[in-house]
Amino acid sequence: RYWIEQTESYNGLNSATAGISTAKFSSTTSAPPRLVPSNNRSSRSSDPADWFYLPSWKRVSLPYPLASTNSGTCWLVFLDPYGVGVSLVEALQANAETVCVVEIGDRFEKPSVNPNDTETGLPSYRLNPGRAEDYHTLMQDLKTTECWPTQIVHLWTVTAPSTLSDRETFKDRLHNLETIQDLGFYSLVFLAQALGKYDTKSETCQLTAISNGMQVVVGTELNAPEKATVLGPIQIISTEYPHITCRSIDLDFDVDRPFTKSSASKVLAELRTPITEPAIAYRGGYRWVRTFEQVPLPAVNPDQLRLKPQGVYLITGGLGGIGLEIATYLAETVQAKLVLISRSPIPPRATWLQWLAEKDSDNPTSHKIRKVQEMEDLGAEVLICCADVTDYQGMERAIAQAHTQFGGIHGVIHGAGVAGGGLIQLKTRAIATEHMACKLQGTLILDVLLQDCELDFVVLFSTLNTVQPAVGQVDYCAANAFLDAFAWAQTATRDSLTISINWNGWQKVGLAAAAARNPRLAHNYRNFDDFLSPAEGVEAFARILHQPFPQVLVSTTDLQVKLQETRSEFDNHPPDPTPTPTKASLTTAASTPTTTIHSRPNLSIPYIAPRNHDEQTVVEIWQNILGIEPIGINDSFLELGGDSLIATQIVTRLREVMASHLSVASLFETPTIAMLVASVKESRQPKSPTPDSQSNEREEIEL
Repeated sequence: RYWIEQTESYNGLNSATAGISTAKFSSTTSAPPRLVPSNNRSSRSSDPADWFYLPSWKRVSLPYPLASTNSGTCWLVFLDPYGVGVSLVEALQANAETVCVVEIGDRFEKPSVNPNDTETGLPSYRLNPGRAEDYHTLMQDLKTTECWPTQIVHLWTVTAPSTLSDRETFKDRLHNLETIQDLGFYSLVFLAQALGKYDTKSETCQLTAISNGMQVVVGTELNAPEKATVLGPIQIISTEYPHITCRSIDLDFDVDRPFTKSSASKVLAELRTPITEPAIAYRGGYRWVRTFEQVPLPAVNPDQLRLKPQGVYLITGGLGGIGLEIATYLAETVQAKLVLISRSPIPPRATWLQWLAEKDSDNPTSHKIRKVQEMEDLGAEVLICCADVTDYQGMERAIAQAHTQFGGIHGVIHGAGVAGGGLIQLKTRAIATEHMACKLQGTLILDVLLQDCELDFVVLFSTLNTVQPAVGQVDYCAANAFLDAFAWAQTATRDSLTISINWNGWQKVGLAAAAARNPRLAHNYRNFDDFLSPAEGVEAFARILHQPFPQVLVSTTDLQVKLQETRSEFDNHPPDPTPTPTKASLTTAASTPTTTIHSRPNLSIPYIAPRNHDEQTVVEIWQNILGIEPIGINDSFLELGGDSLIATQIVTRLREVMASHLSVASLFETPTIAMLVASVKESRQPKSPTPDSQSNEREEIEL
């Protein structure tokens, strides 16, 4: 891992060199800024050498200890079994903070007193980390006890090091992987869902996931890649729940040693600091933040190829768009013997000529056949194996077939994957597991089945979404974060090279090409021109393959600017959490066009015009963002082509004209304008206030 050491100082820190904001910190936590579109995008570099970045860690000043105000803050701490959480709770209680704790259990349980402090009797819960309903029960109870958390500290990925070696069976390694997913990824997803369901006031909340041994910072750590999936929720939750901000803190904590008061005070100071960085690490008492350094990679010298002439290379996802381009490069460069693994079957070779004669030229299977024929014309030998990378027995047969036909395997390119998609609030465990399986289980299967092969390299295809969050991508982001961490873990324990490539999008091939051909999805790729052409993608692959780096990020535009656009656009202009709409703001928000207007498509229901001012306002917002006119009050958001990204734009606009927050999930739960307006009005029905709460109520304003 590559890092820059920075001199520490509590005072006089040069924020320009340390990359730290000079904004004054308040002693109370405030919501972070939300995103707005930017016209100040960096331009695409024409020099391929400029497209490459390495992850780096910069040592920065410790957060200045902020005094506790104890002004309505309620802490919810998910306790680890090794004392880190207990140390933090003790420090909070010493300051008379309100604290609830949650411990790992077999089922939901609420003991009558806090087992860590029998004198105060603060609520202490137990729940099963992998049961979504337990988190809902927890939040229901917190809501009734008026202890709704505004600070959540999740420590369930503070664990003892895994005792499993690379030589353990796949079953044992899979069990360890699944256990950590319950403690980390699924726990955070289920927690976010429960917060989204029961937090009707959308109260500002900071969520911090604390782990140990997840990140490689100083280069000597043996990291646990199975924990890295927590970075999916940490990156994505705040894009879908605007009132929740998230960060990851990774510690160099050894469970065989006590967690010191000094360490606890540093972590507590971090927790009291408003979130500005998504990934933080502590090593040797020093604070590190993640950054990315641009590293020019030269064109490949033909005399220094890492590839063997007629080498044997296995590609999962080998019949996908990107897989076929990489395979063609290997065929042209070294006349490789190619093992293309694909989940989808392809017709037997004996039928190819007939197939091509009978099918249209743009038939997807015909395209695959022609690409394989092109490889063979270039001198390659191609073995196509139909196997699901998540099926151990199927992959075992495919690899055995490759050994039988070609002998040893020299390199592996793991390009199989499922794009995922879908809001966290609507995400089920089954869907998330399916979306993540290719990257998680598939990688473990390849590692176990090929552990006796003397591989020259293993390349893992990851994505920029691991550092550039996107709405609806929690499982996709998590799965690829695992690949990144896996590459670092392999580098520390294996002699062969393992590389994770965080790809920018590709044009013409893969998911981006399919989306670009679909008018309903093309808006998701407004920066499509920044994507790589197939030739550029192959060139980038060649340059990366012949370097020694475990992880390389690819971006044709300045990556730091891109991330700043994504995370920090509103740093100096935070939105008012309770905006008061005016007639002018209603008109502006509803009438600002964002796209070309098209006629209303043929829908399954007849057009019904808006019946009142509220419905008319929402109709105008939908029309301008969806680019369709007219839209009726009973028209379905999904049937109009809406998706999670469009939902985010609509909800952002609606928040400007409403006196309360809407969640992105609300457009899927109430997918018509009539239902949405009715739901908002219902939520604004006055409730009988308690005497203590009357003075704190704010004025409610109709849409």
